Formats: sequence, C-alpha cells, structure tokens
Amino acid sequence: MTPSSTGPHDPSAERAGATGPSLLAVAYLVFGLAALLAALGVGTGADVALAVDIPLFLAGGLLSTRAFQRAHLLRRGAHGAAGGLAIVAGAVGALFALLALLSGRGDGAALSITLQLFPATSALFGALAALALFATSYPPGARLGARVAAVLLALGALCAAGFTVLTFSLETSPTLVYATAFGAPLALSLGLGGVALAWRRAA
Repeated sequence: MTPSSTGPHDPSAERAGATGPSLLAVAYLVFGLAALLAALGVGTGADVALAVDIPLFLAGGLLSTRAFQRAHLLRRGAHGAAGGLAIVAGAVGALFALLALLSGRGDGAALSITLQLFPATSALFGALAALALFATSYPPGARLGARVAAVLLALGALCAAGFTVLTFSLETSPTLVYATAFGAPLALSLGLGGVALAWRRAA
C-alpha cells in the first residue's frame, strides 16, 4: 500500500514531529527503570522515576498525537489512528505514575485498574504505530530505520498485550510476568526512538 499525499511535503514539519516520539520513548524507558527499581526494593529511586515520568508521558503523548496526525497528512498509512492512541497511552501512563506515587505502589482499586489499562492502550498504540511504519513508503535513507522501528514497536505491543492477559491469569509464570513487564517499555521505547530517527532522516 503506497499512501498518497494531500499536499506538499514539509520537511521541517516532519523534523519537528520527531520531538513527540522522542519524549514518549524517554517516558517508557523511565517507566521501565521505575519498575526495575521497585522490583529491586529501591523505593526512593522508583518514586523519583515515577515523578519524572508524569510530565514526560503528558508532553510525549500530546506531541506524539500531533506528530502522528501530521505524518498521516503527509504519508497516510495508520498514522492517524496511532496518533489518537498516543495521547491515551500518555495520559493513562501519567495517571498510573501519579496513582503509584500517591498510593506508595500499593494495591488500590484505581491503581489496579490503571495497571491493566496502561499496557492495553500501549499495546494498541504500538501495534498501530508499527502498522503505519510497515505500510508506508519511506525514502531510502529512512526505510530501514522505519522497518526496524516497526519491528520493535510490534514486539513492544506483543509484550504489553501479553502482560495485560497475564494480569487476569490465576496461574502465571513469574518469568513471563517479568519478561513482559520489562520487555514492553524497553521495546516500545526503542521503537519510538526509531520512529523519531526515521522521521528526521525522511525530512
């Protein structure tokens, strides 16, 4: 599927659009760090990481939404749908970080619901972003980077979906839980970083 463009290609718009995915990539990376520190019992470090993550998720989600919508105008694909979920994933990620801080990472009902909602929205966002990159024709200089980013986003979406399913399972392998919990934010972070790089090269 080769997307059509609705107007002249604006390189500066695509370059500027890379800021959103870059911020969201950092947000997912910091989130993975917070989860790791919490698992290791380093509560203070996890709290600092979660506090930093709140503005990162909010800004990254908002700017990524605008960036994917701009990419949809330039390249079509599934960029528009991915942009719609970017702001949801960012908002839910910020909400989860805030609830985790306020509850001391306890097992409150709101925190538990957000814990299931965040990976689910992240999985949908990652899958749509991967689809957009796979289905879109990028310039030769950015094509390989876009394909690698799509694979990483698809892997992150798979891990996030797996973690969502495991939260409802009564008999769950701890290894699978840790693999998906840490694999999802890492793969999504690397994939979003790849998106930003591909957009800069395509500009």
